[in-house]
Amino acid sequence: MRDIEVHYLYGAPGVGKTSHVYNRYPIKDIYRVTDYRRPFDEYDRQKVLVLDEYDSQFDWNTLLTYLDRYPLMLPARYHNHQACYTVVWMLSNLPLEAQYPEVRGERRQALIRRINEVLHMVKGGEISHDGHDDEGGR
Repeated sequence: MRDIEVHYLYGAPGVGKTSHVYNRYPIKDIYRVTDYRRPFDEYDRQKVLVLDEYDSQFDWNTLLTYLDRYPLMLPARYHNHQACYTVVWMLSNLPLEAQYPEVRGERRQALIRRINEVLHMVKGGEISHDGHDDEGGR
């Protein structure tokens, strides 16, 4: 099993969400998903997974699987890839509650439990913690 650290960072377009992540880690350690049709075709054991411009692209159960600590193979063309990431950044223009609005109650808690922190970035790159302890996050 892997210990996975999941961050949800949201804010208006152009405030610097992606730059924030790239400034924290060596570029060779980052795998950035922008094509959600074939998200893991080029994945090569990077430690940091960035789900950029995230807007509920994965179906609910698939997202939960990707954020879980259990070993898994990531679907890819020709051959699947072993997931080796230990840090996930979900970057979005939307606050967390706007993702998967149709999912409520205990089912929603499955996502909240997987997220270590929710952050809100505003113009100028200022970040505030957007506590989700009331929803039961890690």
